[in-house]
Amino acid sequence: MKKLVSAVLAGAMVLSMCASALAATTHEASLYKDGEFDPTSLSSNLSMGDDAILDAEVDGDTITVYLQEDFSAYFTTGNLSDVTISGKTVEMIDGDGNGKYDAFSFTHTEDLGDYTKFDADFTINVSIMPIAASGDLVIFG
Repeated sequence: MKKLVSAVLAGAMVLSMCASALAATTHEASLYKDGEFDPTSLSSNLSMGDDAILDAEVDGDTITVYLQEDFSAYFTTGNLSDVTISGKTVEMIDGDGNGKYDAFSFTHTEDLGDYTKFDADFTINVSIMPIAASGDLVIFG
């Protein structure tokens, strides 16, 4: 009986270690002015500061980028929509159902390394006029 209990406990421990290794990891992420990302001067070229992008979560090949629903943009409050990453449409997520996006997710199969830069196109919804914009989404490893 002791051997059976030991085997079950050892198996449970191995399974929990595997699940921990496969768990999603959170990474810092920022949105930079188009073509202005400089890894030696990270704070000098942010297009919207740290307001629009909260962080990113990597779970296998899926990257989910969490958004601030309302952030300061063009002297008013705005939110992001219609995001494309490297020319591909992403899945926009409205987790609380209020019509503003909380996150978007996309597939990326390569390692992030110290950082990975993605070309991003998006719409900033301000007041009654949406503004098309582009920039560099950078996710730090």
